[in-house]
Order: sequence, then structure tokens, then C-alpha cells
Amino acid sequence: MRHLLRIASIAALIVSSACANASATKTIASTRACTPSVPAPTMLYPMNGATNVPAGNFTLVLAFSYGTNLELTAQGIATPVSGIHPNAAVPNPLPTPAATPEPGATPYGYGIPALAAHTTYTVAAHFMPVDPGCTASSVTLGTFTTK
Repeated sequence: MRHLLRIASIAALIVSSACANASATKTIASTRACTPSVPAPTMLYPMNGATNVPAGNFTLVLAFSYGTNLELTAQGIATPVSGIHPNAAVPNPLPTPAATPEPGATPYGYGIPALAAHTTYTVAAHFMPVDPGCTASSVTLGTFTTK
């Protein structure tokens, strides 16, 4: 009988430990950032690092085959640029300088409003949670500087 009690006590300890570990795993998973299962979109126009880009009223083109939310921020300014329009028509041909898309990539356009001249902007894509165990995340796609 004493032997059975000892086995039951050990079993209870194992179950308790497993539940505690599952709870810790759940906490870690709920705070991990979501990342796409494919590479982040490439900036086609303007290409990453481009200078002398028009100060707005152009179509920023990304190469990707899945949806993202786009954010444009100016260097030294915390507020993102507002008035970006998704689903803008992609110019054909792309203005220069443009990057070469990866094979099979689908170009996607964002209408960019008026921007400040002589300013460096950072383009970031936001990925929404794809499963209940992660939070939204952002990936910087590149930068460009206006004329």
C-alpha cells in the first residue's frame, strides 16, 4: 500500500509539473511575434536605398504574393505618414530606379501622398497574427530619400 501511495504521489508531481510547463509554454507562445512563412516583400519602386524619389504622389510598388499592411515613417518623426492608398495601379513599366522582382512575385501598388522634400522615409510591412499563439510583427522593407 505504501508503495502505491508513493507511485500516486510521484504521478501527481509529474502531472503538476507538466501543467506548469504547459502554462509557461502558452505564455511564451502568446507573446511571440508572428512572422510570415515566406520572405518579406521586396521594394520594387522605389528600390531600397533610392535617392531623388519624387516627394509624393507616386505609386510605391512591392513584390509579394500575400497581404500586408504598409507603414511609411519619416526619419526623426514618430507619426507614420497618413493617406497611403492600398490597391493602387502598378505602373508599367516601373519608374527607375527599380529592383528586379523575384520569379513568381506579384507586384502590388500603394498610392503615396505628398511627402516632405529631402527626407528619408522607412517602409515597414506589418504582419497580422496568423494563429492564436502570436502577436502582430513588423519588418522593415527599406528606405528611400525624396528630392
